[in-house]
Amino acid sequence: MALRNNDNPSPDRGVEILFGYSSPESQIVEQIETEMLTPAEYRNFLSMTDDNVALFTHQAVAIDKADFSPDRLKGYFTARLLMNADGSSSVDDVSVNFILSTPGTNDDD
Repeated sequence: MALRNNDNPSPDRGVEILFGYSSPESQIVEQIETEMLTPAEYRNFLSMTDDNVALFTHQAVAIDKADFSPDRLKGYFTARLLMNADGSSSVDDVSVNFILSTPGTNDDD
């Protein structure tokens, strides 16, 4: 939902939130560190293709699948970005896969 509300409360705040949740090993963090990638540049990059429009224009999100790795340090999710104004399912919905992970081994991570 951060990208859907990207400019609230300030321009590109949603992309900043995405940056904050990116793994240190991710390509995003690499580009921030080596190329000084800014939130505005990444928003422009995402906005260049029709494939990414749903990231900014979806109406609701549904989690279709969630699973954990055997060590429970990673969570694998499939989310569906719902495009209908009423949040109902349609053929225009977009599926997105993502992984959440923690470097630690206890419940506080």
